[in-house]
Amino acid sequence: MLDKREGEEDHELRDVLLVEDSLIDAQLIRRLLRRVSAAYYRITHVRTLNDAVLSAEELMPDVILADLAACSSAGARFLQIQPCFDMAVLRDFMQGLVEAQLTWNYAVMLSLAPLTSVEAVQRLREQQFGSIIPVSVSERLQSARKPRKEGIAICSELIREARNIPGVAGINLITMDNPQDVVESIRQSFD
Repeated sequence: MLDKREGEEDHELRDVLLVEDSLIDAQLIRRLLRRVSAAYYRITHVRTLNDAVLSAEELMPDVILADLAACSSAGARFLQIQPCFDMAVLRDFMQGLVEAQLTWNYAVMLSLAPLTSVEAVQRLREQQFGSIIPVSVSERLQSARKPRKEGIAICSELIREARNIPGVAGINLITMDNPQDVVESIRQSFD
């Protein structure tokens, strides 16, 4: 099934694998995707994790949206979320997980990266569909005299802030260019 926003013509097609045992919730998610984004979505809906594994191997989706309760009952013990450089968005998301007591079942891992140029921001957006990177990050990098140093500073600030968000169990740091940037981001986060 091809879901798209009415009146939109030239957008990249995204394959979404939706793992949801509730048909009502699956329908709600379809509607939300149509409203929130201008991109086209080809949504494949399955009801079980076993079907999801089989479908993912065949379809190679751009993104998998999974019912967390189903994942927990199947034995998943951690949840790694896409890169999120907007701490207000992360706080809201984590508050929802904590209130739903999902952090009782999962260790939630945030993904971050030392983005040392505007090009690195674009590359991460392309490589990690669903990454949340505010325009302010690109603006800081663009206006910085030393973008690499600024990108490391941004990453270390976000690490410090994320450590204080209830429910965040750890941070996965993605190496974009130079592994030493990850090391320096960690070191600066403790300064």
